[in-house]
Amino acid sequence: YHLQTQFTTVADRDFPIGSPLERAYRGTGVFSAVGGIPGIDAYDKLTKSMQQLAENEEDRSYLDFHFPRDYPDGKIVDHSIITDQAAFLKTPGLIGPFLYDAVVGLGLASCTLIEASENSGNFLGEEHDYFTGEVMFRTLLNTTFDGASGSIIFDPQTGTREPRTALFSLTNFVDDEGASRLGKVQFKGIETDLFQSGKWEALATYTFNDG
Repeated sequence: YHLQTQFTTVADRDFPIGSPLERAYRGTGVFSAVGGIPGIDAYDKLTKSMQQLAENEEDRSYLDFHFPRDYPDGKIVDHSIITDQAAFLKTPGLIGPFLYDAVVGLGLASCTLIEASENSGNFLGEEHDYFTGEVMFRTLLNTTFDGASGSIIFDPQTGTREPRTALFSLTNFVDDEGASRLGKVQFKGIETDLFQSGKWEALATYTFNDG
């Protein structure tokens, strides 16, 4: 997980010292939902599995083969340009854990429906041998599991994830002394606080604009 990849408007950019933007951005904070950070067990396990996948040449070739190649304009894309890069699958990034959990959730809901089919002879009492999107959605709302991004619980009224089960972070932008130079300053993001399992946890001291 790399903060600078999320907030390129602020991080990895030169600001003239004393400029309106430099003074406005210094000490700012961003509150966001994240899929995890290094040090959280589930996130670290997903990261390790992704890295093992990327390091296996056979697995990379399999992924490359199944990526779309032929586009309407007739252009053929060679995805190995991406899959052969050293950074490929090195980190789940911001949305990777959410995508992973979404697929797992749909898979678990499908298993629930198949089990119901085996027990009753049809899907949830409906007179056909397949399940509709509405049935899948209804089943997904009643599916709970521990995912890569935390405990997954859905609100049956809204269909969204229960906020208390999500992970939120507060990122503070401060001077990056190692990247700044004469007359210019760059900012770096530091995660100062995490909201997890309904509780806030302080990771570092938050630095405001005036220090």
